[in-house]
Amino acid sequence: MSEPEILPYGSWPSPNSIDLAVGSSRGLSEPRPDGDDIYVLASRPDEKGRVVLLRRTPDGELTEMAPGLNVRTRVHEYGGGSYAVTDGVIVFSEFDDNRLLLKGSPEADPVELVTDPALRFADMSLDLVRDRVYAVMEDQTESAIGARNLLVAVSLSDGSIAELAGGHDFYSDPVLSPDGARLAFLSWDFPRMPWDGTDLWVAEIAADGTLGEPVHVAGGESESVCQPKWSPDGSLVYASDRSDWWNLYRWRVGATGSSEIGPMESEIGGPQWVFGLSEYDIDTDDTIYAYAHGPEGAQLLALGQSTAPYEIEFAENGLGYVRVSDGVLTAIAGSFTRPTALIRMDLATRAEERLLETGPLPVDEAYLSTPQHKAFPSKDGRTAYGWYYPPTNPGAVAPEGTAPPLVVMLHGGPTSQARTSLSLARQVFTGRGFAVVDVDYGGSTGYGRAFRDRLREQWGIVDVDDCSAVATWLAEQGLADPGRLAIRGGSAGGYT
Repeated sequence: MSEPEILPYGSWPSPNSIDLAVGSSRGLSEPRPDGDDIYVLASRPDEKGRVVLLRRTPDGELTEMAPGLNVRTRVHEYGGGSYAVTDGVIVFSEFDDNRLLLKGSPEADPVELVTDPALRFADMSLDLVRDRVYAVMEDQTESAIGARNLLVAVSLSDGSIAELAGGHDFYSDPVLSPDGARLAFLSWDFPRMPWDGTDLWVAEIAADGTLGEPVHVAGGESESVCQPKWSPDGSLVYASDRSDWWNLYRWRVGATGSSEIGPMESEIGGPQWVFGLSEYDIDTDDTIYAYAHGPEGAQLLALGQSTAPYEIEFAENGLGYVRVSDGVLTAIAGSFTRPTALIRMDLATRAEERLLETGPLPVDEAYLSTPQHKAFPSKDGRTAYGWYYPPTNPGAVAPEGTAPPLVVMLHGGPTSQARTSLSLARQVFTGRGFAVVDVDYGGSTGYGRAFRDRLREQWGIVDVDDCSAVATWLAEQGLADPGRLAIRGGSAGGYT
Protein backbone atom coordinates (compact mmCIF):
# COMPACT_ATOMS: atom_id res chain seq x y z
CA MET A 1 0.00 0.00 0.00
CA SER A 2 1.25 3.47 -0.86
CA GLU A 3 2.03 6.08 1.76
CA PRO A 4 -1.13 7.61 3.28
CA GLU A 5 -2.17 10.95 1.88
CA ILE A 6 -2.18 13.99 4.18
CA LEU A 7 -5.81 15.20 4.22
CA PRO A 8 -7.88 17.16 6.74
CA TYR A 9 -9.97 15.16 9.16
CA GLY A 10 -13.48 14.65 7.81
CA SER A 11 -12.40 14.60 4.16
CA TRP A 12 -10.80 11.17 3.87
CA PRO A 13 -11.96 8.96 0.96
CA SER A 14 -13.34 5.72 2.35
CA PRO A 15 -15.01 2.50 1.12
CA ASN A 16 -17.30 2.67 4.18
CA SER A 17 -20.34 3.97 2.31
CA ILE A 18 -23.85 4.76 3.47
CA ASP A 19 -25.17 2.14 1.03
CA LEU A 20 -23.00 -0.51 2.70
CA ALA A 21 -24.19 0.59 6.14
CA VAL A 22 -27.84 0.33 5.15
CA GLY A 23 -27.36 -2.98 3.36
CA SER A 24 -25.59 -4.50 6.37
CA SER A 25 -28.45 -3.80 8.78
CA ARG A 26 -29.45 -7.45 9.10
CA GLY A 27 -30.01 -9.03 12.47
CA LEU A 28 -30.04 -12.43 14.17
CA SER A 29 -31.95 -13.23 17.35
CA GLU A 30 -33.52 -15.90 19.53
CA PRO A 31 -31.44 -18.99 18.71
CA ARG A 32 -32.95 -22.16 20.16
CA PRO A 33 -31.20 -25.55 20.08
CA ASP A 34 -33.59 -28.46 19.58
CA GLY A 35 -31.82 -31.79 19.59
CA ASP A 36 -29.13 -31.60 16.92
CA ASP A 37 -30.84 -28.71 15.14
CA ILE A 38 -30.59 -24.99 15.87
CA TYR A 39 -33.39 -22.53 15.10
CA VAL A 40 -32.79 -18.79 14.76
CA LEU A 41 -34.61 -15.66 13.59
CA ALA A 42 -33.05 -13.54 10.84
CA SER A 43 -34.25 -10.14 9.69
CA ARG A 44 -34.33 -9.26 6.00
CA PRO A 45 -34.32 -5.50 5.39
CA ASP A 46 -34.56 -6.07 1.63
CA GLU A 47 -37.95 -7.73 2.25
CA LYS A 48 -39.45 -4.77 4.12
CA GLY A 49 -38.01 -6.00 7.40
CA ARG A 50 -39.54 -9.49 7.27
CA VAL A 51 -38.20 -11.85 9.94
CA VAL A 52 -37.63 -15.43 8.87
CA LEU A 53 -37.37 -18.52 11.05
CA LEU A 54 -34.43 -20.69 10.00
CA ARG A 55 -33.50 -24.24 10.97
CA ARG A 56 -29.86 -25.27 10.75
CA THR A 57 -29.23 -29.01 10.64
CA PRO A 58 -25.91 -30.60 11.69
CA ASP A 59 -24.75 -30.75 8.06
CA GLY A 60 -25.03 -26.94 7.86
CA GLU A 61 -28.16 -26.83 5.72
CA LEU A 62 -30.43 -23.82 6.34
CA THR A 63 -34.17 -24.13 5.76
CA GLU A 64 -36.81 -21.44 6.16
CA MET A 65 -39.55 -22.85 8.38
CA ALA A 66 -42.34 -20.44 7.44
CA PRO A 67 -41.76 -19.32 3.82
CA GLY A 68 -43.41 -16.02 3.00
CA LEU A 69 -44.46 -15.37 6.60
CA ASN A 70 -43.16 -12.75 9.04
CA VAL A 71 -42.26 -14.43 12.34
CA ARG A 72 -42.67 -11.53 14.73
CA THR A 73 -45.08 -10.43 17.43
CA ARG A 74 -46.63 -7.10 18.43
CA VAL A 75 -47.09 -7.85 22.14
CA HIS A 76 -46.01 -4.81 24.22
CA GLU A 77 -45.36 -3.31 20.75
CA TYR A 78 -41.64 -4.15 21.02
CA GLY A 79 -42.22 -7.88 20.56
CA GLY A 80 -39.68 -10.65 21.01
CA GLY A 81 -40.34 -14.23 22.04
CA SER A 82 -42.21 -14.85 18.81
CA TYR A 83 -41.74 -18.63 18.56
CA ALA A 84 -41.08 -21.80 20.55
CA VAL A 85 -39.74 -25.17 19.48
CA THR A 86 -39.52 -28.51 21.31
CA ASP A 87 -38.86 -31.90 19.72
CA GLY A 88 -39.50 -30.46 16.28
CA VAL A 89 -42.90 -28.98 17.22
CA ILE A 90 -42.95 -25.26 16.37
CA VAL A 91 -45.43 -22.58 17.44
CA PHE A 92 -44.99 -19.05 16.13
CA SER A 93 -46.66 -15.67 15.73
CA GLU A 94 -47.30 -14.09 12.32
CA PHE A 95 -46.70 -10.36 12.46
CA ASP A 96 -48.97 -9.09 9.72
CA ASP A 97 -52.26 -10.44 11.11
CA ASN A 98 -51.31 -11.73 14.63
CA ARG A 99 -52.16 -15.35 13.79
CA LEU A 100 -50.72 -18.05 16.04
CA LEU A 101 -49.57 -21.00 13.93
CA LEU A 102 -48.38 -24.56 14.58
CA LYS A 103 -46.00 -26.83 12.72
CA GLY A 104 -46.30 -30.36 14.10
CA SER A 105 -42.90 -31.18 12.63
CA PRO A 106 -40.24 -29.27 10.70
CA GLU A 107 -41.57 -30.78 7.46
CA ALA A 108 -45.26 -30.06 8.16
CA ASP A 109 -47.18 -27.12 6.74
CA PRO A 110 -48.23 -24.46 9.25
CA VAL A 111 -51.77 -24.74 10.56
CA GLU A 112 -53.70 -21.97 12.28
CA LEU A 113 -54.31 -22.18 16.02
CA VAL A 114 -55.70 -18.69 16.68
CA THR A 115 -56.86 -16.28 13.97
CA ASP A 116 -58.43 -13.42 15.94
CA PRO A 117 -56.42 -10.31 14.92
CA ALA A 118 -57.26 -8.65 18.26
CA LEU A 119 -55.25 -11.31 20.12
CA ARG A 120 -51.47 -11.19 20.16
CA PHE A 121 -49.11 -13.86 21.53
CA ALA A 122 -45.49 -13.86 22.73
CA ASP A 123 -42.98 -15.49 25.08
CA MET A 124 -44.14 -19.02 24.34
CA SER A 125 -43.20 -22.21 26.17
CA LEU A 126 -44.33 -25.63 24.91
CA ASP A 127 -45.84 -28.30 27.16
CA LEU A 128 -46.15 -31.32 24.87
CA VAL A 129 -47.34 -33.62 27.67
CA ARG A 130 -50.44 -31.47 28.10
CA ASP A 131 -50.57 -30.68 24.36
CA ARG A 132 -50.47 -26.92 24.80
CA VAL A 133 -48.30 -23.85 24.67
CA TYR A 134 -48.03 -21.27 27.46
CA ALA A 135 -47.86 -17.68 26.29
CA VAL A 136 -48.37 -14.05 27.18
CA MET A 137 -51.54 -12.91 25.42
CA GLU A 138 -52.34 -9.28 24.73
CA ASP A 139 -56.06 -8.78 24.16
CA GLN A 140 -56.76 -5.72 21.99
CA THR A 141 -60.52 -6.41 21.70
CA GLU A 142 -61.39 -3.29 23.66
CA SER A 143 -58.35 -1.28 22.60
CA ALA A 144 -60.13 2.01 23.26
CA ILE A 145 -59.77 1.38 27.00
CA GLY A 146 -56.36 -0.26 26.78
CA ALA A 147 -55.06 -3.75 26.09
CA ARG A 148 -55.37 -6.57 28.62
CA ASN A 149 -52.36 -8.76 29.34
CA LEU A 150 -52.96 -12.35 30.39
CA LEU A 151 -51.03 -15.55 30.93
CA VAL A 152 -52.73 -18.26 28.87
CA ALA A 153 -52.46 -21.82 27.65
CA VAL A 154 -53.39 -22.49 24.02
CA SER A 155 -54.39 -26.01 23.01
CA LEU A 156 -52.28 -27.47 20.21
CA SER A 157 -55.25 -29.61 19.19
CA ASP A 158 -58.00 -27.05 18.65
CA GLY A 159 -56.54 -23.61 19.49
CA SER A 160 -58.80 -23.10 22.48
CA ILE A 161 -57.48 -20.57 25.00
CA ALA A 162 -57.47 -21.09 28.76
CA GLU A 163 -56.71 -18.10 30.98
CA LEU A 164 -54.17 -19.02 33.66
CA ALA A 165 -53.41 -15.68 35.30
CA GLY A 166 -54.76 -12.15 35.00
CA GLY A 167 -55.17 -8.99 37.00
CA HIS A 168 -51.68 -7.56 36.53
CA ASP A 169 -50.89 -5.04 33.83
CA PHE A 170 -48.04 -7.07 32.34
CA TYR A 171 -46.74 -10.65 32.28
CA SER A 172 -43.66 -12.37 30.91
CA ASP A 173 -41.46 -15.47 31.10
CA PRO A 174 -43.84 -18.39 31.62
CA VAL A 175 -41.38 -21.26 32.16
CA LEU A 176 -42.28 -24.85 32.93
CA SER A 177 -40.39 -26.81 35.60
CA PRO A 178 -38.44 -29.91 34.46
CA ASP A 179 -41.00 -32.26 36.01
CA GLY A 180 -43.89 -30.35 34.46
CA ALA A 181 -45.48 -29.73 37.85
CA ARG A 182 -45.04 -25.96 38.16
CA LEU A 183 -45.05 -22.80 36.11
CA ALA A 184 -42.93 -19.76 36.98
CA PHE A 185 -43.70 -16.33 35.57
CA LEU A 186 -43.16 -12.59 36.04
CA SER A 187 -45.68 -9.78 36.47
CA TRP A 188 -45.59 -6.01 37.01
CA ASP A 189 -48.00 -3.09 37.08
CA PHE A 190 -48.24 0.53 36.05
CA PRO A 191 -46.48 2.90 36.56
CA ARG A 192 -43.51 0.57 36.92
CA MET A 193 -41.39 -0.46 33.99
CA PRO A 194 -39.87 -3.97 34.22
CA TRP A 195 -36.45 -2.52 35.10
CA ASP A 196 -38.08 -0.68 38.03
CA GLY A 197 -39.83 -3.56 39.75
CA THR A 198 -41.25 -6.97 38.86
CA ASP A 199 -42.60 -9.95 40.81
CA LEU A 200 -41.59 -13.57 40.32
CA TRP A 201 -44.24 -16.20 41.00
CA VAL A 202 -44.40 -20.00 41.01
CA ALA A 203 -47.69 -21.88 40.80
CA GLU A 204 -48.46 -25.59 40.79
CA ILE A 205 -50.30 -26.91 37.75
CA ALA A 206 -53.46 -28.77 38.76
CA ALA A 207 -54.75 -31.95 37.13
CA ASP A 208 -57.22 -29.91 35.07
CA GLY A 209 -54.44 -27.65 33.80
CA THR A 210 -55.31 -24.61 35.89
CA LEU A 211 -52.80 -22.90 38.15
CA GLY A 212 -52.91 -23.13 41.92
CA GLU A 213 -52.35 -20.16 44.20
CA PRO A 214 -49.04 -18.56 43.10
CA VAL A 215 -46.17 -18.36 45.58
CA HIS A 216 -44.25 -15.09 45.58
CA VAL A 217 -40.56 -15.90 45.12
CA ALA A 218 -38.88 -12.50 44.67
CA GLY A 219 -39.30 -8.94 43.49
CA GLY A 220 -41.42 -5.94 44.35
CA GLU A 221 -41.88 -2.28 43.56
CA SER A 222 -38.16 -1.51 43.79
CA GLU A 223 -36.62 -4.86 42.83
CA SER A 224 -36.31 -5.84 39.18
CA VAL A 225 -36.33 -9.59 38.57
CA CYS A 226 -35.79 -10.99 35.10
CA GLN A 227 -34.97 -14.12 33.09
CA PRO A 228 -36.17 -16.92 35.41
CA LYS A 229 -35.03 -20.42 34.39
CA TRP A 230 -35.51 -23.83 35.96
CA SER A 231 -32.39 -25.84 36.70
CA PRO A 232 -32.35 -29.59 35.99
CA ASP A 233 -32.19 -30.18 39.76
CA GLY A 234 -35.64 -28.57 40.15
CA SER A 235 -34.49 -25.25 41.60
CA LEU A 236 -35.41 -21.91 40.05
CA VAL A 237 -32.66 -19.47 39.02
CA TYR A 238 -33.36 -15.81 38.31
CA ALA A 239 -31.63 -12.45 38.01
CA SER A 240 -32.39 -9.70 40.54
CA ASP A 241 -30.95 -6.23 41.10
CA ARG A 242 -31.53 -6.28 44.87
CA SER A 243 -27.76 -5.83 45.39
CA ASP A 244 -27.65 -2.88 42.93
CA TRP A 245 -26.50 -5.28 40.17
CA TRP A 246 -28.52 -7.84 38.22
CA ASN A 247 -26.97 -10.94 39.76
CA LEU A 248 -28.21 -14.52 39.92
CA TYR A 249 -30.12 -16.19 42.75
CA ARG A 250 -31.46 -19.69 43.35
CA TRP A 251 -34.80 -20.61 44.94
CA ARG A 252 -35.91 -24.09 45.91
CA VAL A 253 -39.49 -25.25 46.27
CA GLY A 254 -40.63 -24.78 49.85
CA ALA A 255 -37.82 -22.37 50.74
CA THR A 256 -38.54 -19.03 52.39
CA GLY A 257 -35.73 -17.22 50.60
CA SER A 258 -33.12 -17.48 47.87
CA SER A 259 -29.35 -17.93 47.84
CA GLU A 260 -26.90 -15.79 45.89
CA ILE A 261 -24.94 -17.31 43.03
CA GLY A 262 -21.54 -15.73 42.50
CA PRO A 263 -22.21 -12.12 43.59
CA MET A 264 -20.29 -9.58 41.53
CA GLU A 265 -20.31 -5.94 40.46
CA SER A 266 -21.41 -6.85 36.95
CA GLU A 267 -24.80 -7.38 35.39
CA ILE A 268 -26.28 -10.70 34.30
CA GLY A 269 -29.58 -9.51 32.92
CA GLY A 270 -30.96 -6.37 31.42
CA PRO A 271 -34.03 -4.23 30.78
CA GLN A 272 -36.99 -6.14 29.38
CA TRP A 273 -37.83 -4.02 26.37
CA VAL A 274 -38.51 -7.24 24.46
CA PHE A 275 -39.39 -10.81 25.34
CA GLY A 276 -37.06 -13.77 24.96
CA LEU A 277 -33.83 -12.28 26.29
CA SER A 278 -31.30 -14.72 27.73
CA GLU A 279 -27.94 -13.70 29.16
CA TYR A 280 -27.35 -17.01 30.91
CA ASP A 281 -28.43 -20.62 30.70
CA ILE A 282 -28.12 -23.80 32.75
CA ASP A 283 -26.49 -26.98 31.46
CA THR A 284 -27.64 -30.51 32.21
CA ASP A 285 -25.08 -30.77 35.05
CA ASP A 286 -26.58 -27.63 36.70
CA THR A 287 -23.59 -25.45 35.76
CA ILE A 288 -24.69 -21.93 34.85
CA TYR A 289 -22.98 -20.19 31.94
CA ALA A 290 -23.52 -16.44 32.12
CA TYR A 291 -22.50 -13.39 30.15
CA ALA A 292 -21.61 -10.74 32.75
CA HIS A 293 -20.99 -7.14 31.71
CA GLY A 294 -19.99 -4.17 33.83
CA PRO A 295 -17.77 -1.08 34.03
CA GLU A 296 -14.61 -3.17 33.94
CA GLY A 297 -15.61 -5.14 30.85
CA ALA A 298 -17.47 -8.30 29.96
CA GLN A 299 -16.78 -12.00 30.40
CA LEU A 300 -18.38 -15.39 30.05
CA LEU A 301 -18.56 -17.11 33.43
CA ALA A 302 -19.27 -20.62 34.62
CA LEU A 303 -21.06 -20.69 37.96
CA GLY A 304 -21.19 -24.06 39.70
CA GLN A 305 -22.89 -25.17 42.87
CA SER A 306 -19.93 -23.70 44.79
CA THR A 307 -21.01 -20.25 43.49
CA ALA A 308 -17.37 -19.39 42.74
CA PRO A 309 -17.19 -17.88 39.23
CA TYR A 310 -14.38 -18.70 36.86
CA GLU A 311 -13.75 -17.05 33.55
CA ILE A 312 -13.82 -18.85 30.24
CA GLU A 313 -11.63 -17.41 27.54
CA PHE A 314 -13.84 -15.93 24.88
CA ALA A 315 -12.66 -13.84 21.97
CA GLU A 316 -15.89 -12.28 20.83
CA ASN A 317 -17.17 -8.94 22.07
CA GLY A 318 -20.72 -9.18 23.31
CA LEU A 319 -23.03 -12.15 23.71
CA GLY A 320 -26.78 -12.30 23.56
CA TYR A 321 -29.46 -14.98 23.64
CA VAL A 322 -27.21 -17.44 25.47
CA ARG A 323 -28.36 -21.08 25.30
CA VAL A 324 -26.58 -24.12 26.73
CA SER A 325 -27.30 -27.81 26.25
CA ASP A 326 -25.11 -30.87 26.88
CA GLY A 327 -21.88 -28.93 27.09
CA VAL A 328 -22.50 -26.81 24.00
CA LEU A 329 -23.22 -23.07 24.08
CA THR A 330 -25.04 -21.27 21.29
CA ALA A 331 -25.46 -17.49 21.23
CA ILE A 332 -25.53 -14.41 19.06
CA ALA A 333 -22.02 -12.98 19.24
CA GLY A 334 -20.74 -9.56 18.31
CA SER A 335 -17.24 -8.54 17.29
CA PHE A 336 -15.31 -5.30 16.74
CA THR A 337 -14.27 -6.34 13.26
CA ARG A 338 -16.57 -9.13 12.06
CA PRO A 339 -20.30 -9.29 11.35
CA THR A 340 -22.57 -10.45 14.14
CA ALA A 341 -22.94 -14.24 14.04
CA LEU A 342 -24.75 -17.23 15.42
CA ILE A 343 -21.97 -19.13 17.18
CA ARG A 344 -21.58 -22.52 18.80
CA MET A 345 -18.92 -23.30 21.41
CA ASP A 346 -17.87 -26.64 22.85
CA LEU A 347 -17.51 -25.68 26.52
CA ALA A 348 -15.02 -28.48 27.24
CA THR A 349 -12.57 -27.71 24.45
CA ARG A 350 -13.43 -23.98 23.99
CA ALA A 351 -13.64 -24.67 20.25
CA GLU A 352 -15.84 -22.04 18.61
CA GLU A 353 -17.67 -22.21 15.30
CA ARG A 354 -19.44 -19.37 13.48
CA LEU A 355 -22.55 -21.02 12.08
CA LEU A 356 -24.27 -18.07 10.42
CA GLU A 357 -23.21 -14.45 9.93
CA THR A 358 -25.46 -11.48 9.25
CA GLY A 359 -23.53 -11.00 6.02
CA PRO A 360 -20.03 -10.82 4.57
CA LEU A 361 -17.59 -8.16 5.77
CA PRO A 362 -17.91 -5.65 2.91
CA VAL A 363 -14.74 -3.66 3.57
CA ASP A 364 -11.10 -4.30 4.40
CA GLU A 365 -10.62 -4.72 8.16
CA ALA A 366 -7.92 -2.03 8.03
CA TYR A 367 -10.71 0.54 7.59
CA LEU A 368 -12.49 -0.48 10.79
CA SER A 369 -12.06 1.57 13.96
CA THR A 370 -11.56 -0.35 17.21
CA PRO A 371 -13.42 1.21 20.17
CA GLN A 372 -11.80 2.29 23.41
CA HIS A 373 -13.80 2.30 26.65
CA LYS A 374 -13.67 5.69 28.38
CA ALA A 375 -14.78 6.83 31.83
CA PHE A 376 -15.16 10.59 32.02
CA PRO A 377 -16.17 13.20 34.59
CA SER A 378 -19.63 14.70 34.33
CA LYS A 379 -21.67 17.25 36.25
CA ASP A 380 -21.94 17.22 40.07
CA GLY A 381 -19.02 14.81 40.47
CA ARG A 382 -20.66 12.00 38.49
CA THR A 383 -18.76 9.59 36.26
CA ALA A 384 -20.24 8.44 32.98
CA TYR A 385 -18.93 6.15 30.26
CA GLY A 386 -18.63 5.79 26.53
CA TRP A 387 -16.94 3.95 23.69
CA TYR A 388 -14.59 6.16 21.68
CA TYR A 389 -13.92 5.25 18.03
CA PRO A 390 -10.87 7.06 16.64
CA PRO A 391 -10.67 8.03 12.95
CA THR A 392 -9.25 5.04 11.06
CA ASN A 393 -8.15 4.92 7.43
CA PRO A 394 -4.92 3.37 6.11
CA GLY A 395 -4.97 5.68 3.09
CA ALA A 396 -5.12 9.01 4.90
CA VAL A 397 -3.55 10.89 7.77
CA ALA A 398 -4.47 14.31 9.16
CA PRO A 399 -2.10 17.26 9.35
CA GLU A 400 -0.15 17.46 12.60
CA GLY A 401 -1.63 19.53 15.35
CA THR A 402 -5.25 19.01 14.27
CA ALA A 403 -8.07 17.11 15.98
CA PRO A 404 -10.98 15.27 14.39
CA PRO A 405 -14.59 16.41 14.31
CA LEU A 406 -16.65 14.39 16.80
CA VAL A 407 -20.03 12.68 16.41
CA VAL A 408 -21.67 11.91 19.76
CA MET A 409 -23.96 8.91 19.28
CA LEU A 410 -26.69 7.87 21.68
CA HIS A 411 -28.49 4.59 22.16
CA GLY A 412 -32.24 4.39 22.58
CA GLY A 413 -34.03 3.08 25.56
CA PRO A 414 -32.99 5.18 27.46
CA THR A 415 -32.08 2.18 29.64
CA SER A 416 -30.20 0.41 26.87
CA GLN A 417 -26.43 0.16 26.60
CA ALA A 418 -23.83 1.13 24.02
CA ARG A 419 -22.82 -2.04 22.17
CA THR A 420 -19.53 -2.52 20.37
CA SER A 421 -20.60 -5.11 17.82
CA LEU A 422 -19.52 -4.08 14.34
CA SER A 423 -21.68 -1.23 13.04
CA LEU A 424 -20.93 0.21 9.63
CA ALA A 425 -23.12 3.17 10.58
CA ARG A 426 -20.31 4.21 12.94
CA GLN A 427 -17.58 3.23 10.50
CA VAL A 428 -19.06 5.51 7.81
CA PHE A 429 -17.86 8.40 9.98
CA THR A 430 -14.56 7.02 11.28
CA GLY A 431 -13.37 6.02 7.80
CA ARG A 432 -13.78 9.61 6.67
CA GLY A 433 -11.79 11.04 9.54
CA PHE A 434 -14.47 11.69 12.13
CA ALA A 435 -14.22 10.47 15.72
CA VAL A 436 -17.30 8.84 17.23
CA VAL A 437 -18.23 8.36 20.87
CA ASP A 438 -21.13 6.07 21.78
CA VAL A 439 -22.26 7.27 25.20
CA ASP A 440 -23.49 5.29 28.19
CA TYR A 441 -25.15 8.25 29.87
CA GLY A 442 -26.81 8.08 33.28
CA GLY A 443 -29.79 5.76 32.92
CA SER A 444 -27.90 3.17 30.88
CA THR A 445 -27.63 -0.44 32.02
CA GLY A 446 -24.48 -2.40 32.73
CA TYR A 447 -23.34 -0.11 35.56
CA GLY A 448 -25.71 -1.05 38.39
CA ARG A 449 -29.12 0.17 39.48
CA ALA A 450 -27.91 3.41 41.07
CA PHE A 451 -26.43 4.46 37.71
CA ARG A 452 -29.65 3.43 35.95
CA ASP A 453 -31.79 5.39 38.40
CA ARG A 454 -29.89 8.63 37.73
CA LEU A 455 -32.36 9.36 34.96
CA ARG A 456 -35.45 8.93 37.13
CA GLU A 457 -37.37 12.22 36.86
CA GLN A 458 -34.17 13.66 35.28
CA TRP A 459 -34.66 12.60 31.65
CA GLY A 460 -33.46 15.37 29.38
CA ILE A 461 -31.18 16.66 32.13
CA VAL A 462 -28.70 13.98 33.20
CA ASP A 463 -28.33 12.53 29.71
CA VAL A 464 -27.77 15.97 28.19
CA ASP A 465 -25.21 16.81 30.90
CA ASP A 466 -23.31 13.57 30.26
CA CYS A 467 -23.24 14.06 26.49
CA SER A 468 -22.03 17.62 26.83
CA ALA A 469 -19.41 16.47 29.34
CA VAL A 470 -17.97 13.72 27.16
CA ALA A 471 -17.67 16.04 24.15
CA THR A 472 -15.90 18.67 26.24
CA TRP A 473 -13.65 16.10 27.93
CA LEU A 474 -12.59 14.49 24.63
CA ALA A 475 -11.78 17.91 23.24
CA GLU A 476 -9.65 18.65 26.31
CA GLN A 477 -7.80 15.37 25.73
CA GLY A 478 -7.04 16.37 22.14
CA LEU A 479 -9.31 13.60 20.82
CA ALA A 480 -11.92 15.92 19.29
CA ASP A 481 -12.06 19.37 17.72
CA PRO A 482 -13.98 21.65 20.13
CA GLY A 483 -15.25 23.69 17.18
CA ARG A 484 -16.73 20.70 15.33
CA LEU A 485 -19.01 18.69 17.62
CA ALA A 486 -22.26 17.02 16.54
CA ILE A 487 -24.82 14.73 18.18
CA ARG A 488 -27.19 12.13 16.77
CA GLY A 489 -29.38 9.33 18.08
CA GLY A 490 -32.66 7.49 17.68
CA SER A 491 -35.63 6.97 19.97
CA ALA A 492 -34.54 8.16 23.44
CA GLY A 493 -31.20 9.15 21.93
CA GLY A 494 -33.02 11.31 19.40
CA TYR A 495 -34.81 13.06 22.24
CA THR A 496 -31.48 13.84 23.92
